[in-house]
Amino acid sequence: MLGCVAQQEGEKIFERAPHVSLVCGSASYRKLPQMLAQLEAGKSEAPNPAARKVQAESLIRITGLDDRETDKCFETEFTARTNPHRGYITIIEGCDKFCSYCVVPFTRGKERSRTAESVLAEARQMADLGYTEIQLLGQNVNSYKDPTGGSSGKKKTFAELLAAVGEVPGIRRVRFTTSHPRDFGRDIVDAIDAVPTLCDHVHLPVQSGSDRVLNAMQRLYTREQYLERIAWMKSAKREISITSDIIVGFPGETEEDFAETLALLDEVGYDSVFTFKYSPRPNTPSLALDDAIPDQEKSRRLKR
Repeated sequence: MLGCVAQQEGEKIFERAPHVSLVCGSASYRKLPQMLAQLEAGKSEAPNPAARKVQAESLIRITGLDDRETDKCFETEFTARTNPHRGYITIIEGCDKFCSYCVVPFTRGKERSRTAESVLAEARQMADLGYTEIQLLGQNVNSYKDPTGGSSGKKKTFAELLAAVGEVPGIRRVRFTTSHPRDFGRDIVDAIDAVPTLCDHVHLPVQSGSDRVLNAMQRLYTREQYLERIAWMKSAKREISITSDIIVGFPGETEEDFAETLALLDEVGYDSVFTFKYSPRPNTPSLALDDAIPDQEKSRRLKR
C-alpha cells in the first residue's frame, strides 16, 4: 500500500489487513527498490507472515525525513511513463496551506519546488522521446517557487515556467493540476492567452460557496476573492473551461451555507465538478468541530 494515508496510518494497516506485506509513504518512494528486494528475500526465508513485513522509515516517524521538514528543492529520480503521448512532470511536492480537513501537509510535508531548469530539461527530454503533451503536477501546482534561478540567476514564477514548457519545440499541449485559489494569479490567465500550446482549461477547487464554511475549512480565501479569479478567466481572450471540487456536509454546514454553494455553481457555470461528501481524516483540525452532518443528509446534498 502506497500514499498519504498509508504513510499516516503506518503499522495500523498491518493490524487491519494482515495480508498486506508492504506499506510505504510518499516520502520513501525512492527506497522502493531496496524494500521490494528485502521483501522478496524475506518470503523465501521466513515462513511467518509477520516476519515478512517491510516498513518504510517514514511510517515510524512522520517528520524529519527525506527533506519534508526543509525548504530544499527535490528531484523525481524515478518516473514511469505508460502513455506514449502524455507525460507527467511533478514540479512541486507538499503543501503549506493546512486546510482543516486535509492530511496532505502532515504526510507530504512542506512545499518544495524543483528548479525551473530541471523541469525544462525534463520537458525537452520528453519532447525528444516523442511525447507531445505534458501535465505539470503538484498538490498546489500554482504555488510553485523556483528555488535557485539556475544559471541565469532569475527565478521563474509558475506562470513563466508554464509558458516556457509550452514553448518547448515538439510539445503540442500543456496542462496543470491542481491549483489553489490563494496562489492563482492573473499572470496564469495571461500565459494561457499568450501561449497556444497551453490548454484552455483550469481546475480551481472552491470546496464551498459559503464564506463561513470556507473560513472553517481554513481555505485562506473568500467567496468574493474566488469569484474574482473566475472573472479573470471569463475575461480572457480564449474561452477557458473551468472545473472545480465541492465538499458537502462539512461539520456545521447549514442549509443556508449549502444554498450558497448551489448559487455559486449557477453563477460560475462550471464545465464539470468533482463532488464529495465530507469524511473525517485522522489528526486533522476538523475532527474537533461540532455539529457533524448525518450521512443521509450529506448524501442528499451530494445528489442535489
